[in-house]
Amino acid sequence: PETNNNATRTTTTLKEYVQSNPELHLGTKTQNDLTYLFKVLSIEKVLSIQSHPDKRLAERLNRERPDDYKDANHKPEMAVALSKEVQAMCGFRPLRELSSNLKAYPELAVLVGDECTHEIHQLVDSPGIRTVLRNMFRTYLERSPEEVQGQLNILLPRLKAMDSLDEIQE
Repeated sequence: PETNNNATRTTTTLKEYVQSNPELHLGTKTQNDLTYLFKVLSIEKVLSIQSHPDKRLAERLNRERPDDYKDANHKPEMAVALSKEVQAMCGFRPLRELSSNLKAYPELAVLVGDECTHEIHQLVDSPGIRTVLRNMFRTYLERSPEEVQGQLNILLPRLKAMDSLDEIQE
């Protein structure tokens, strides 16, 4: 959470350890600071959505909101699964496919809202689609577990009645 990692079994933080000999630990092409965030996660429930800005945006956010963005570095991420039972999501399906899925699965359209669903269909080729996707995803994430379960209770019997299932339906 909000703590520094220790580099060894002492009180030396990882950052202090690296900065004690930055050329050895980071090489010569860095600014004597860790540019990567190392995390080991043991996930028992869904994680929150996290934002990872690029370097320029990270610097601006750190300058404007240092309490929320404590580091001016971007934090590229790489996930390495330590077990076989891992499901992760990164990015969105192609927009045309997303639009098609919202038509095919009205239960999902209910959860993301009429306004976002309409905008997705209208803006398939628009550069403003990022805002629509952000709004759609936020609307979905704000739904209560009961609302999501209610739509699943409608969707699942419909899928079970189908003769064959595609990748999405499975």
